[in-house]
Amino acid sequence: MIDPSVAKLIVVPIAILLASFLFWRAGRRELFESSLLFDFLIVSFIGSLIFARVFDFLLFPDIYHWSLKRLIFVNLYGSFNLWGALLGAIILGQIYAKLAKVNFWQIFDLGVAPIVFAAIFISASQVIDNFLLKREIGFSLYYFICYFLIFWFLKRLESKKRHHGFFFCFFLTLVSILNFLPLVLKDLGQSFIVAPFFIFGVVAWYRLAKRKVRADLKMIVAVCLLILLKTQRILTSVREADSFSRSIVLSPLVLAKSLAVGVKLLGREIIFSLWGLVEVFRGRK
Repeated sequence: MIDPSVAKLIVVPIAILLASFLFWRAGRRELFESSLLFDFLIVSFIGSLIFARVFDFLLFPDIYHWSLKRLIFVNLYGSFNLWGALLGAIILGQIYAKLAKVNFWQIFDLGVAPIVFAAIFISASQVIDNFLLKREIGFSLYYFICYFLIFWFLKRLESKKRHHGFFFCFFLTLVSILNFLPLVLKDLGQSFIVAPFFIFGVVAWYRLAKRKVRADLKMIVAVCLLILLKTQRILTSVREADSFSRSIVLSPLVLAKSLAVGVKLLGREIIFSLWGLVEVFRGRK
């Protein structure tokens, strides 16, 4: 059986490679130059490594003891923090986008689906690894299901044209929410690290969408009233109660169809990423 540490060294690079080519393919579809896309990937990756290590150093002083030696020697002390990696990619990616005079929100929108795809790939490998080693698969399965649902939502939302930054803000908001519960259960003190990402995602989406507070408040009140009226009809009308019961009975079928669509989309992305990799090695653009 493959050692878990060795498996990570195999799975993570493969996930990064596949995600990179999915990003490249999406960028080429939007007519970005290949050189710009790969430069953006390299700069963001460097930012991720640096910030991930620094975040881990600052958040776990009991491991590093504020020693620069322990900060530098990655193989002996600590690990990398994923939230730091995300922040590093955002900061250095934005700097590069400004220097290259491209829309930061647009290019990061292209990277959302590949990042989620890589997260699905890694979490699936963790589920399999934990199952083979007869360990608990709770959180790994939780992450796999959540990232799979995010990927499915992203693909469904792609059918309609959205403003630049929509998918990136959507990604930040949902990822912050799904990571909050595991962080609370593992370490309550570390759970607050997701708050800035959640707030940034919501505020940025609100500004980019050019929403109006008064209109949105009216819409929320209207939706709440509709829910109350619908509940009242279900409780007082036999026809509405039958319709609601039928929806509950058919919900497993609807869920199964949605799952099948998600699996199909995921499989298609895997095939396209592998084919894109083959085309690059063959010298095609």
